[in-house]
Amino acid sequence: MRGFYGYVTLAVTALVLLFARSAGALEPDYVLGPDDSISVVVLRHPELQASGVIPPDGKIVVPILGEVLAAGKTRAQLTKEIVAGLHGRIEDPEVSVSLVGLRAKRVYVVGTGANQTIVSIRAGWRVTQVIAAAGGLTARPELTRATLVKADGRVTPVDLETILLTPQDPGNVLLDPEDTLTVDSLVRGLAYVVGHVASPGVHNPREGWRVIELLAASGGLTIAPQYAAARLLRQNGQVVNLDLMKILAAPDSAENVAIEPGDVLSVLPAVVIGTYVVGRVVKPGFYQLGPGVGIAQAIRAAGGPQAGVELTKVQVYHADGTQETADVQRAYVEDNPSLDKPLRGGDAVLVP
Repeated sequence: MRGFYGYVTLAVTALVLLFARSAGALEPDYVLGPDDSISVVVLRHPELQASGVIPPDGKIVVPILGEVLAAGKTRAQLTKEIVAGLHGRIEDPEVSVSLVGLRAKRVYVVGTGANQTIVSIRAGWRVTQVIAAAGGLTARPELTRATLVKADGRVTPVDLETILLTPQDPGNVLLDPEDTLTVDSLVRGLAYVVGHVASPGVHNPREGWRVIELLAASGGLTIAPQYAAARLLRQNGQVVNLDLMKILAAPDSAENVAIEPGDVLSVLPAVVIGTYVVGRVVKPGFYQLGPGVGIAQAIRAAGGPQAGVELTKVQVYHADGTQETADVQRAYVEDNPSLDKPLRGGDAVLVP
């Protein structure tokens, strides 16, 4: 009987190996895992044969032994473990473990910048091939952030813009089964720019964009910032007034607010106040000033008071024929508009 079972075992093993060879799975160091199909044959003991697909927990059931962990072992290691377990239970156990079918080599594509799916890869596949198999990106490559998470936990950033343009770039790395490609869109919603900019229209602001980046994407201002009335119109109805002079002078200031999805940036001409500033100032003359400008600001536009002159008795002549005396010394020294007194169009300021 030994010879009969020996021939049967050899025949079965030969067929299994032939299938495995066609699947390209005969590497001796191949590590078994869930979804691999294997066959366990115990010579002269057909009742101990086990075959099937390795389940997610990685354990197979071998008669007499019960559950045996197969995942994470090579066929040689699993064979050795089963032989050791059968010693003392049967005489001279001879075991053959064969790989009948390879598990699918899967890569996971996730994130807001690509079609989320599971891709079955072939040997030699790289990131660009997986993206193509997943149906491409849902955002422009330059508006995405991609990372490759290997099965062992290693994380590698991927420059999609570069590798899609140049697939032979070293950044187009090889993929392994169970890798995860994460592609996140940096687009946080559309923003709109209208008014006096070079390219009004719709923009895709990236994460972290503020007013100054949105202005730059619109080609910049076509009006002097001091004569611009800029505001953000939010989707919730909020209106944020912007001081473009401060934003351009100090981009890190709080004035340079973050762009939110659906924002509308409006840049329109401000109402200009024409004011004469005369007397003991550095540059007397007629000045076109922005809305809400005060007496001290008008004097500052004229170069400030001459040396030794205090601004405690500034005369303001209104277009309607009235006049007043104003003390704007503190407002000028502290450069504090809240302490200043507003002007009206056609006013004349005299610094005595």
